[in-house]
Amino acid sequence: MIAKACPADFTSSDAIYHVPLSIARRDELVLISTKSVKGRSLGEALTEEIVVPAGRFWSWKVFKELKRGHFAKRIKCVLTGIDESSMLAGLLAQTFLGIRWIAVCEDHPYQTRYHEASFAKRIERWGRTWVLRLILRFPQRVVFFIHPGVLDFLWIAERKKALLRNSADLEVIGPIRERWEKEQEQKHKQDCGEPVVSYIGLINETKGGVYMLDVFRQVLAKRPDARLKLIGRIEQGFEERLMDLIKEYAIEKNVELTGLLSAEDALRAALESTVCIHAYQPLPWLYWNQVLKICEYFALGKAVVSVDYPGTRDLIEDEKNGLLVPYGESEKMADAVLKVIEDGELRERIERGALKRASALSWDETEKKLFKIIDECAGERN
Repeated sequence: MIAKACPADFTSSDAIYHVPLSIARRDELVLISTKSVKGRSLGEALTEEIVVPAGRFWSWKVFKELKRGHFAKRIKCVLTGIDESSMLAGLLAQTFLGIRWIAVCEDHPYQTRYHEASFAKRIERWGRTWVLRLILRFPQRVVFFIHPGVLDFLWIAERKKALLRNSADLEVIGPIRERWEKEQEQKHKQDCGEPVVSYIGLINETKGGVYMLDVFRQVLAKRPDARLKLIGRIEQGFEERLMDLIKEYAIEKNVELTGLLSAEDALRAALESTVCIHAYQPLPWLYWNQVLKICEYFALGKAVVSVDYPGTRDLIEDEKNGLLVPYGESEKMADAVLKVIEDGELRERIERGALKRASALSWDETEKKLFKIIDECAGERN
């Protein structure tokens, strides 16, 4: 039995979801988190789900649940995120119960929390950095779904590092794409000439909410029939600004906001796209990220126009499986989007390249490496 502890939202678009789902396919998995995943494919695969309210004693409550479960049926391994609360729960389980502990890092630990930070925030970051440096000495492994150099400041021992590639789950996405294509064939639906530009994910400024609108209004100036489809949840506090900009640019009739959709519905919505867009700000904690969103666009067989920085350059070969544009040059990005829309031969070549790249980035290979790490750690002595 394996336990996964993390006080976070579980979505279908990141490693924090893929890792426990992969484990649940092979092993008995108990998920301990602050929010339920019932109704999702992960929730259906779990041996047990325990919802523990977040708070000052979250780590201790998780440890108590692990202790209870360990005596009922031996837990061979516990996986946690690298937030301080989850890691403390893992440390307690390893120290007092002898359960092997693996920390899983899928993002920079600070994200946007300290962007343009005040003096007080810089002091807080300094303190948290030393806490993380101390705690990350103890897990059996630290599994990365991010370029390891980003976290060099945490001084993690090389022997503990295990780098995995974040990648699309073709077993899930492939059938969705195939069903959609069959539906289109049955309807004899041809290209209606109405281009759709799509984005899947959380909608906020950091992830390109403002930038994408600027790009799209320039696309619209040359293709008045174009539509922008933003698929996902709008971050609290950003919705008012987003709506104000949509009104300011007078593009209300051409922008669709779907709100939060199920994983399958979100992917199906993106299948209606002519081109998908990726416009994250190249902030330090995003600069080297393995962008799963791009892998999912590839798996859908969609042409991608993306900002150009090392994390995206690792995935996209310009004009072969996508187009890369330097961040901050919205006019060039709009031109790239228009190029994909209007050049059918280029678009088809990029779509073929995207599917080929998706095959090389399959989660299946990552899953095998993950299982090997878990089995090695479960067999190691403290």
